[in-house]
Amino acid sequence: MKKALGFVKKHKKLVILIVVIALIAAYVIYAKNKADEMLAQLQAQANAALETQVDQMDLTTEVKVTGTLSTVDFATVSSSMIGSEVKEVFFEQGDYVNEGDLIVQMDDSSAKDNLNVTYATANTANFSSEQQVVVTSRNLANAQRDYDEHYAQYGKEMEDLYLAWVNLQDVNNHKEEDPGRYNEEWSYVIREHPDWAMTKGDIDSVEAAYDRARAKFEGLSTNLTDAQYAWEIANASQKQSSTSNNVSIKSGKRQVDNAAITAPMSGYITSLNVSAGDIYSQTSGSLFTISDTSAYKIDATVDQYDIANIELGMKCVVKFDSTGEEEFAGTLSYVALMPKEAAALEGMGTSGSSSVEYPIEITLDKPSDKLRVGMTAKARIIIEEKKNALCVPYDCVREDDDGRQYLVAVAEDGSTYEIDVTTGLEADYYIEVIGKDIKKGIKVQAVSSGSEYETLMDMISSEASISVVSTEE
Repeated sequence: MKKALGFVKKHKKLVILIVVIALIAAYVIYAKNKADEMLAQLQAQANAALETQVDQMDLTTEVKVTGTLSTVDFATVSSSMIGSEVKEVFFEQGDYVNEGDLIVQMDDSSAKDNLNVTYATANTANFSSEQQVVVTSRNLANAQRDYDEHYAQYGKEMEDLYLAWVNLQDVNNHKEEDPGRYNEEWSYVIREHPDWAMTKGDIDSVEAAYDRARAKFEGLSTNLTDAQYAWEIANASQKQSSTSNNVSIKSGKRQVDNAAITAPMSGYITSLNVSAGDIYSQTSGSLFTISDTSAYKIDATVDQYDIANIELGMKCVVKFDSTGEEEFAGTLSYVALMPKEAAALEGMGTSGSSSVEYPIEITLDKPSDKLRVGMTAKARIIIEEKKNALCVPYDCVREDDDGRQYLVAVAEDGSTYEIDVTTGLEADYYIEVIGKDIKKGIKVQAVSSGSEYETLMDMISSEASISVVSTEE
């Protein structure tokens, strides 16, 4: 014992080194055992992960969008009563109103004053035009009476003068041959028709008398025509004046009516922008907005890379942040032809990286009391769907140099064999496989080349050496 203690004291450093080496050796053995155990576990996990089975499920290809809930039907109401005071507001934001309910009453005193002035002006104008119609009607009646009374008389006088002119011209031509007849005919005409104002032997005076008679006869028609035209003008003017005045009166009444602003539709007041006492101006914007919550829609945008894949009428599935996992059915009801902002197209011309988005609308098939305008919605637009499709993960489908697609199936004894397939609908992770030998539950292998598991295996399986150098003192 004393010799052993003496040896330890004499070779103290050597003893310490031996103890350290022993401890390191023990740790290496322990670490190697743990590494082997971990390697086996990871290898088992990797093998399990690289092996799956043919499943049967509903597959869909879809475009996902995020948007905001709004109502399909809504009305934003403004007023033409610029500069008027808001006298009273009868409802509050969030209230339900029926079509025709009085929502806001504006000050209508100025509008009523203007209407009274319009009434007075219209009455004066109407009276004046009506009087003109009365005057022209009387003139027309007189012209008609003169025409009826003198038409035959003036016509007969023209006829008599014409015959006299023919006869007296013949008398003048034979004055030298038959002076007796000349004197008798001229004396008779002058005596019987003093109003003709003819001079004996002067045939021109006969023509002048005829021209005067013809002028009187034609004047009857001219006076009647002029009176008829004046009457028609007066009537047209009276109607135009009446119409113009009625338009002015209706406009004035409308201004008075516009002061009482009613609900154009039934629904909830989703915004109310005025209070009693406010002065409404051009910059005030709308008075209020009413929304019909019996029908909702989602306002969203779709990226240019997806816009060509969607079309009106496609089914949609919608979720809201505030309703959890509950799904609401919808229909794609609007797809814009132009992008959301024209500036986006200009941006692409410079950098080529700007995103171009197109507005869309998704109409919910059924309303819900859980929904509120302005909620954030996440929607899936169903491009294509397949019910009960046989499918596998993408990594399970292989393709040889000839383009043949196949699966590597795993038999019960662990051996593998190939199954020819054609692929169908592609979803986010799964792909439909079609083939005569494909059945649900068949075990298949995934393509493991380059997988994270294989990389991990290579790292774990790589050998690492630990060398211990011992030195004796």
